[in-house]
Amino acid sequence: MIKKIALLAWGSLISDPGVLNTLIDKWEPDGPKLPIEFARKSDDGRLTLVIFSNYIVLTERWIKTQWCFIKTSIDDAISFLAEREKCSISRIGLFYPKNEFESEDEILRSLNVWALGKEIDAVIWTNLPATFNNEDEILNYVLCLKGDAYMRANEYIFSTPIQTKTYLREKIEKILSDCIA
Repeated sequence: MIKKIALLAWGSLISDPGVLNTLIDKWEPDGPKLPIEFARKSDDGRLTLVIFSNYIVLTERWIKTQWCFIKTSIDDAISFLAEREKCSISRIGLFYPKNEFESEDEILRSLNVWALGKEIDAVIWTNLPATFNNEDEILNYVLCLKGDAYMRANEYIFSTPIQTKTYLREKIEKILSDCIA
């Protein structure tokens, strides 16, 4: 029976859990390290955080995520997270840790070690794809931001938790700050 379900986050979900607000405990800063970067252009032009596959082998660029327990069934947890993220439930990651776990997937191995250490039965997270192929594309996009897209990207990046220090965050913040000056 699944009792302890952990919800992972690294961006706006932490400060704005939406429909999940009454179902979650407080956010803890010691989540698993994952390859997170500002590598997705959302529908409204914001640059948002996602798992960035380009960093899979660059574990020095992985960052510590945040997590909390979610107090509901696994199916409801997935549905509510999909509703909050305005995505299909197929875009919600789900992992069940196992003592005898072998995988070539670095992310799943990281999740497994972390979850077993916390005695967690299941882990869920938003698993939207990156829309940029590399760091140059990301930085070029930021350089070209204007108007509402600039304002939304600026608000999202500067409201992202301090702990979420991605490899490109400082460069992106500098570009955005220079655009204001």
